[in-house]
Amino acid sequence: MMIKNEEIRFYVMGPIQMIFSSVSFAFMSYFAKLASYDVPSTEVSFFRLALGVFVTLVLVAQGRVKLMTENFKLLFVRGIFGGIAVLLFFLALEKGTMTNSVVLQNTYPIFAALLSLYFLKEKVSLRLAFFLMLTFLGIIVLIRPEIGSIRLGDIFALISGLLGGLAVTAVRELRQKNESVWTIFFYFCVFGALISLLLAIPYWQWPHTRGWALILSTGVLGFIGQVTMTSSYKYCSTAVGGILSMSSSVFSFMIGFLLLGELVRVWDLIGVFLIIVGNVMVVVYDGDSPSQHQEMQKQFF
Repeated sequence: MMIKNEEIRFYVMGPIQMIFSSVSFAFMSYFAKLASYDVPSTEVSFFRLALGVFVTLVLVAQGRVKLMTENFKLLFVRGIFGGIAVLLFFLALEKGTMTNSVVLQNTYPIFAALLSLYFLKEKVSLRLAFFLMLTFLGIIVLIRPEIGSIRLGDIFALISGLLGGLAVTAVRELRQKNESVWTIFFYFCVFGALISLLLAIPYWQWPHTRGWALILSTGVLGFIGQVTMTSSYKYCSTAVGGILSMSSSVFSFMIGFLLLGELVRVWDLIGVFLIIVGNVMVVVYDGDSPSQHQEMQKQFF
């Protein structure tokens, strides 16, 4: 029996694009960490977000995107939380390991689920509560919060995940108000770039050739990851997409170990495993609309 092109896209192209997106995001984190050796992470964050502003304005100039809105206050809240989350993620990469930074930042779906209980009055099932607790157990195992031993990079990454969850909660509210994806993305980049710039100015260092190359690689890979991820969801179910998107943590672990020489301990592996499993299960079983996880990822980076 012949397989239709649409079926090939759904069963093959969608997952392939999602995996490619995860690899792109993992290497984006890698180049961002390398760039932090040359320039402050606040500058890396600024240029990463400024690229998003530039791309959006180009599309506006071409008449392909409109930025009219009646929800500026909510866009402001989303932009501030999302922008600070990205900034803290880059700081986490500078101060900590790549594996911990990516895995802890990727806890934002967990915080989004928890925050939605309060802000959006969503209900939580016993199954979802179990997966949430599983993830938090993984966080405790990974960072091992003993007195005087918590790593600064881990703290930045975890707060980034929390603020990312707040940003995603605002995105859900905005999408309920039929706000366009590009408008949400634009204000996220604008406010994030402004915050990063304000913090970068006192310690500003113009990048040399190597620094520019790393910053450009960070921005381009982040954009490629975003585009391929968005495209993949046209042919990929939410459950499959959610599971495959978490592979960015696995790829980041491999890159950190092979290219950065990061030490890996048994407890780290257990913590990473619990967090990834908990995240995947929350994405798959969080009984919201099928597009929820798509919106969460579209709007974060």
